[in-house]
Amino acid sequence: MNMHRVLKLGLVCFVSAAPSQVVRAAELSPLPSIQSQVKEMEKKSAAEKKPSPFSKQELAIMKQSAKELAKAMPSPGLQPGQTAPDFELANAFGQKIRLSEQLKKGPVILSFYRGTWCPFCTIQLNALHQSMPYFKKYEAQLILVTPQKPDHSLAQIEKAKYQIEILRDLDSEVMKHYKLIFKVSHALIK
Repeated sequence: MNMHRVLKLGLVCFVSAAPSQVVRAAELSPLPSIQSQVKEMEKKSAAEKKPSPFSKQELAIMKQSAKELAKAMPSPGLQPGQTAPDFELANAFGQKIRLSEQLKKGPVILSFYRGTWCPFCTIQLNALHQSMPYFKKYEAQLILVTPQKPDHSLAQIEKAKYQIEILRDLDSEVMKHYKLIFKVSHALIK
């Protein structure tokens, strides 16, 4: 049985079959800043002065739900050194991709995201895509996992010209195994 170890960088996991291939976050310092891109998006939104589609009460519920989630899951996902569960998922083209087979080619950077509808996810994906030269330096490949439908992933690949695997986890089973699933507050669903 292959043992694949995890180095966690936010909700991005660096999975390696060999400990010597594990890249430390400090070694990847020239990577694009996701936080600066989020701040830029927020400034642009504020400058456009579009009214929020949410009421003050809805915004308060969202804020409270975020606090509760942060308390319930202070460190989501697998922790560094834990074994990464193997999985097989179809990519945007319908091909089955198995993590253990990809690890035979070298380290894998595994990133989970909600979908193209999420502006924060799009910022993260663009930053990861821009970081590909740094990942290739370590012979690592980037694999994205999403619960979105394959037609959305295919459109995203074509629009952004991504040269990465986007795998569909429609029932969120892989995300469950990687301890990234949480229940949305009933107050948010109403």
